[in-house]
Amino acid sequence: MQNAIRVAIIHRNRLFREGLAFVLSQQRGITVVTCSDGSGDALAEIGRLCPDVIILDLMMPAVSGWEFHAAARKLPGISRIPILVLSAFIDDRQATWFGVRPEDCILKPFVLETLLEAVSRHCGPPTQAERKKT
Repeated sequence: MQNAIRVAIIHRNRLFREGLAFVLSQQRGITVVTCSDGSGDALAEIGRLCPDVIILDLMMPAVSGWEFHAAARKLPGISRIPILVLSAFIDDRQATWFGVRPEDCILKPFVLETLLEAVSRHCGPPTQAERKKT
């Protein structure tokens, strides 16, 4: 039996976080943890959940997405977790500069299926139970 997919959402907008968490958890059966910024609390939550993938907003208060990304890449246990970057302002050159694969950058506004495909790319195909929910 395949383990459930675990996703961390780090985004400044509460409605966005809660909406995406609802879709992922209730409609896709994914375990979700959410954080409002990239502070040490977010790193602790991610360390606790050990998600399969992190969905990261770049423009956040206190600690930016880039600062979070740099800190996460230095921590054992978190450094290898794939990060999907959400932004209205990023190009392939910027992504590469910060060590993010361009295919892991999702431009806002985005189509939900594009994000779900990116999550699946890192977490493997959905389980039979997940496929029944769609």
